[in-house]
Formats: sequence, C-alpha cells, structure tokens
Amino acid sequence: LNRINECIRVELESEPENMYNITSNSIIDLVHVFVGMASWCIRSSAFPGESRDDKRADLIEEIFQVLYLVQPTYTGNLAKHVKLSPSQEEKEEVMTQLGILLCEILNLSHQDSRAYRVKLATVTLLMDMPSDYSQYLVLNGGIKQLLDILDYQLSEAVIEKRQQASLSLTPILVVMNKLTSSNSTAKDIVKERIFPTNDSDSKNDVHKTGKAQNSPAENQNNDSSSDRMKPKDAPYGTLRWKLIELMTNIDSYVKRCASELLWNICDENAKEYVNRTGYGNAIHMLSIKGLVQLPSSK
Repeated sequence: LNRINECIRVELESEPENMYNITSNSIIDLVHVFVGMASWCIRSSAFPGESRDDKRADLIEEIFQVLYLVQPTYTGNLAKHVKLSPSQEEKEEVMTQLGILLCEILNLSHQDSRAYRVKLATVTLLMDMPSDYSQYLVLNGGIKQLLDILDYQLSEAVIEKRQQASLSLTPILVVMNKLTSSNSTAKDIVKERIFPTNDSDSKNDVHKTGKAQNSPAENQNNDSSSDRMKPKDAPYGTLRWKLIELMTNIDSYVKRCASELLWNICDENAKEYVNRTGYGNAIHMLSIKGLVQLPSSK
C-alpha cells in the first residue's frame, strides 16, 4: 500500500492527462477493493485486536491515505474529466458502503490508541466528503463522535498546550465547518453541544427581542470599555471556551476555521456572535465579513 500510495501521489502531481488516465475505468475496482479491505479489517473480529501485533489499524490508515488521494477525481470536481468514469449508480453504491463504514469507525471506542488513530484518519478522509455524507453522520451518531474528537483535540492544543497539537486541529475543524454549512440538523446538534441551552444563563440575552440594539459597527466605541469585550458565558474548560480561545491563535488558518465554525452555528448573526464570543474575539471575523471597519495601520 505504501508503494501504491506513492505511485498515485506521483501521478497526481504530474501532467493533468496522466491524472485522468490513472483514474479511468479501473478506479471503481480500486475503490471497491480498498473499501472491502477496510470493511474486513473492522468487521472480521474485535477491532483493533488484543495483540499489539494486530496490524489492521495500520492497514486501514494506509487505505484511507490512498482513498484520500483518489477521492477528488472520483466524486469531486475533477470527476467529469475522468475518461470512461464509472456510472453514477456504481459511484453511489461504493460511496454508500464507504459512508456506512466510516460511521462504524467513528462509533468505535477510542480508548485504544490504534482505534483513535483510525478515527483521525477517518476525519481526514471526511474533509473531502460528498455533501450527502452529512446525513449519514446525523442518522448514525457520527456528529456526536466528531464532537468528542474535536473536544479531545482542543484540550490537547488549548489546555495541555502539546507541541504541534494546533496543526492536528485543521482536519476536524474543516469537517465541522462543512457539516454545519451543509446540514441544518448537524448544525443544530453541534450548536447544542457547544452552546447548550440548559447551561447558559445568558440565553435570553442572546436572543433578546423587543429592544433595539445597535449593530457591531455602531457599538465599536462602546464595546471597547464594556463587558461585551468578553464572552457572555464561556466557563473555563468548556468546549465553547476552548473554541473561543482559538479565535486568537497564532496560526491564522486554525484561527479562521474556529471563527468560521462559531459564525456558522450562530446562524451568521453578528449580534449573537458578539454575545457568544465577545467583541474582542469577534472583531477579526466581523471585519472579514465586512461588518466592522478596522482602523487603518497608517
């Protein structure tokens, strides 16, 4: 599999016509074989196995690396260029099989580090998932499992401050952003976990009605000296606190992904966003969205 992986990587980095040739009619067989192999690894006996000599987890990681490379040409924008590409029915069949398998993997216990590594490989594969996968995840409990992974990785990066931990956050943040953008049910589940309605004393303040409020831009001067510079309700150690901490992360991509996720689950409502995260944390994203004019650096 390492050799296959390297061969595909070389081809995908070469001329476009070579890329289309390698993913021609035989791609359906390649994906079928790999999905079948991964399914066998998970379902043949208790996974990941009692013995440390059991290498099924390693095999799945390698399979998912290959699938990650070929997936854009199989279901993404490049698929229309593939010569003799498989029929839509064949694609749907194998992608359904893969989607069911990924949900099974996400629902595994990750007390064993090998199972957790496979779950992280699943998250990476989901970065380029078809849009209808979000419904698989909703129906099969995958959203909760992804939120558990997000929570754990945030703890490593924000609380334990492990070296390089922030870099590993990118895949799970990308996946959560895709889910909350494409599926309203998934967004509701994610929002309830991050901002639980029974755990917020500011519920009524966030959705206050009947009283006029200024826009973020109009409140720019007032907020600099008010409590709204800080989140309304984000106790230390909670999932929302850890995400809000990322809004000022030194890694610009991680910061943007975390800010976008919070923006999505606030229904792109600037008032709720400021209330939930604090004006000091929110101002960068509000500027990107064109809702606040930042002072010139001159």
